[in-house]
Amino acid sequence: MPGDEKDSMFQRYGIVAQEESTHRPLSLMASVLAIFLCILFGANAVAIKFTLTGLGTFTAAAVRFSIAVMAIFLWTRFTGQSIRFRKGQAHQLLIISVLFVAQI
Repeated sequence: MPGDEKDSMFQRYGIVAQEESTHRPLSLMASVLAIFLCILFGANAVAIKFTLTGLGTFTAAAVRFSIAVMAIFLWTRFTGQSIRFRKGQAHQLLIISVLFVAQI
């Protein structure tokens, strides 16, 4: 029978059908985060068009860098994390800095 062939394929690959749905509604925080990400992705095309029509290369880089600095600053304040350098990290930071500068 055709149904038996389908069932054997599911058993062969270990696929089991769920009897009951495990989907839950999104929480408020998950909904807000999803909307925020949609806005960010949607604004990307607008930002690219704005940048290509009248903003210089270095100015655009400075704007992106400033936004990143503000995001990191807010994240450290919100989570209580410290971004201070520890003793012995100077060598590692120098290597990372050279790599970042080289990619520009």
